[in-house]
Amino acid sequence: MPLTPRLPRRLAHRGVALLLGAGLVAGIVAGGAAAALAETEADGPPPSEAAVQAKLIVAPTESVLEPSQNRFEFAVRVDNSGEDAIPAGNLSLDLRPERLDSAAQLDEPFTGFGSRVVDAELGAVPADDEQSTTVTVRADEFPLTASDEPGVYLLRATLTPGEGAKGKGQESVVGTVPFVWRGASPQSGDGSEAKTQLGFIVPLVLPSSVRATPTPAQLDKAVPQFEALLDAAAKTRATVAIDPRIVASIRAYGDNASAQSRDFLKRLENMALPSFLLQFADADPAAQSAIGMTELLAPVNLEYLTRQGSFPAPDTGTDAAAGTDVSTEAGTDSGTAGDAAGADASTDAEAGAATDTGTSTGAAATADPEAEVAAEVAADGDPEAAPVPTLDELLAWPQEARPVAWPAEGQVDTATIALLQSSGISDTVLRSDNATLEGGPRASLGTDQALIADAALGDEVRRALAATDDTDRLAAISTASARLAVTAGSPNSGMLIALDRGAVADAEDPAALIEQLSSPGWVEATAVQALPEGSATLRAASPLEERRELLRSAAGREADVDRLSVLLQHPGDLTGYQRARLMNLFATRYAGIGSDFTAVAKTYGEYDEQLKSGVQIVSTEHTQLVGTSTRVPVQLRNYLPFDAVVTAEATPISAALTVNERSFPDVAVTADGNARILVPVLSRVSAGESGLSIVVSDTVGELESDSKLLPLTIRSGIERIGVWVLGALAALLLVFGTLRSVRRRSRKRAAAALDSGADTAESGAGPPPAADAE
Repeated sequence: MPLTPRLPRRLAHRGVALLLGAGLVAGIVAGGAAAALAETEADGPPPSEAAVQAKLIVAPTESVLEPSQNRFEFAVRVDNSGEDAIPAGNLSLDLRPERLDSAAQLDEPFTGFGSRVVDAELGAVPADDEQSTTVTVRADEFPLTASDEPGVYLLRATLTPGEGAKGKGQESVVGTVPFVWRGASPQSGDGSEAKTQLGFIVPLVLPSSVRATPTPAQLDKAVPQFEALLDAAAKTRATVAIDPRIVASIRAYGDNASAQSRDFLKRLENMALPSFLLQFADADPAAQSAIGMTELLAPVNLEYLTRQGSFPAPDTGTDAAAGTDVSTEAGTDSGTAGDAAGADASTDAEAGAATDTGTSTGAAATADPEAEVAAEVAADGDPEAAPVPTLDELLAWPQEARPVAWPAEGQVDTATIALLQSSGISDTVLRSDNATLEGGPRASLGTDQALIADAALGDEVRRALAATDDTDRLAAISTASARLAVTAGSPNSGMLIALDRGAVADAEDPAALIEQLSSPGWVEATAVQALPEGSATLRAASPLEERRELLRSAAGREADVDRLSVLLQHPGDLTGYQRARLMNLFATRYAGIGSDFTAVAKTYGEYDEQLKSGVQIVSTEHTQLVGTSTRVPVQLRNYLPFDAVVTAEATPISAALTVNERSFPDVAVTADGNARILVPVLSRVSAGESGLSIVVSDTVGELESDSKLLPLTIRSGIERIGVWVLGALAALLLVFGTLRSVRRRSRKRAAAALDSGADTAESGAGPPPAADAE
């Protein structure tokens, strides 16, 4: 809402002058010093930010304020999370006149005196609500001028509510924000502006809506943002961290991936920027270590993706445009309901003959290429079809100079480092709150190497990326810019930003923020390999206990789900898909306190329970047999995201029934779909109770997926009664029809006889006799 100044500016200046004069006289009389020009003191003790259930956020609308501007605007938002409204009151902005000279001062509270910038009235803020406004200050009324030193200053906003409905005022609400005035502090000597060497690690990760691996449509939606991030990374000479799911999925879909996705992959493979692969699905090594894993999680296979791919033979002059689809026709939609993103398991009869490629469970061994080609020929009859890429080929990234691990922020301990070392990884990305750093961010960590990202700067960047409100975003950007400016010129002034992976994945335009942070004159975008060197000592930390227990439980359920793979047409699909889901649950995006991991793990567990249902028999309350011979329908439901092939066995539970066909092999049930079998049944009694025992198992009988008893009520006497009734009705109809025909014929004969008698009478009578003549 617009703010109304309490006094005209000219009158305010006169009032301040009078007050200063009085203060000077009083100071002389008391023997004290006079207060500084334009300084004001808040009424009573300094306000506390935690005094009420409210929060005040203030931020300049520009990250750098310049004297050449005509006016300055400050965005203000008051959040009231309490049960009572905050009454209307006074909103004041005060400036701390002293320039901040160190990053430590950014975290110090702003108390006591300040140079008043503006006073205005703010309306009431209802309970559980917020109110935003913009305060405008003319440049000639701002306390800082062109003669003031450039650098970082601190601004405080204070809301002092008036008396509420209960007749008493509430505590003041305070918010502070640092901002940059004119630029960073000049270096001594030549007076040139100080510089901060700033390195970036830019992650390419998928949004949280992808729960396993991405579909082609999800890739197409994400690629434009990936392209923008690569553009920003190129401008800042950043290092790119890549979720292997992006690379592997595009390769696995082959020509079924869009041209946009394939072109992006080519750009990624050929870019000159340094890069490394994250763990698959950005799984957290620290969490894996914390629950006692001795090896890092890895994909089992990606056959359920390559089965959807198209890998045509190389163009040799013949028409190869159609390619060779190694998987399925698109006639059956077999994507999962919601959670199984990317798990399209639809297959047709030809795909059933195809040989599963990829790797066996728990390994990444490459299949024999000759055997793959032979399998392709047998399945498709095309000896020149390209072989399906193996798991190693899907995940290969030769552009990575050496493997790098990036665990969850601030949760690494010595056990995590040991697990990484045993996996052949000696380079780690850490946050500065997880290590004690001396010197630059490119540091030695014992015998290993570490890249130490600034924790405070990373927090502000994450806040800006995750902001849903302009005021939040502006405050975070202003604070981040101030932190970079106040660090400029200091020894070992190199800083590293490792952008938060979860925030980048779900942000609208993270590339714009990268360019905004690197654009000021006091920032020198620097390659990570060129940042100053230092040394670091690990400050051990570990994941939250609740997260550890939920992950331990989820990992323990993986085998329970995998055992159902024997029900599928392609058993490897489920094991590969479940491992991808599990690794996504380990993602670093869920490591923070505000990630609501409990709800995510609950959803994951509920879907696990659905998967463990396998292929189920749909129960019926009761079925009546009204004849001696009938076919009883049995409905099967497939809760798995891939096509299943099962065997059903039907056995009568009593001698009242006879089932001639008891086994139903190779019953195909589509992914997340239904199938029906008809069991032929003969009843030996006219009335009674019986039932069928139905058992569903895999085709070789190793795993029983479900068994149920279908109760049947026999009422074959009803059939006999019905036959007699129908026979009687038919006889009556026959008799009735016969009688009706006889009567119709009788009527016809009678009518014919009457007509014949009338004709005879007319023909026997002559003309009337003539009268005698007189």
